[in-house]
Amino acid sequence: MSSSIPSPKNGYSSIITKDSLVPLGLVGAVLAGALWISSQLQTMQFSLATMQTELSSMKTTLAIVSENQWTKDKMKLWIELMKANNQGKDIIVPSIPQ
Repeated sequence: MSSSIPSPKNGYSSIITKDSLVPLGLVGAVLAGALWISSQLQTMQFSLATMQTELSSMKTTLAIVSENQWTKDKMKLWIELMKANNQGKDIIVPSIPQ
């Protein structure tokens, strides 16, 4: 009964020898490096997506805040509205510097 699995006992040479360990180690190191780089890129992509979401919410907040700010034009319109709604009353409205 002969075995087809190579072993030094039955006359076949071994597949893994001292000469094949270095190339196998290099292949393993390259694969490990590729996996590490892939995981780092995924982490960076997740961080970038998080920062984009935060930036988008900041833009929305700034847009809301800027809508609530008084501009010179809004102040002038408010003065005209006050004067129109309170005709005949003595209302002092400060002037707007140019």
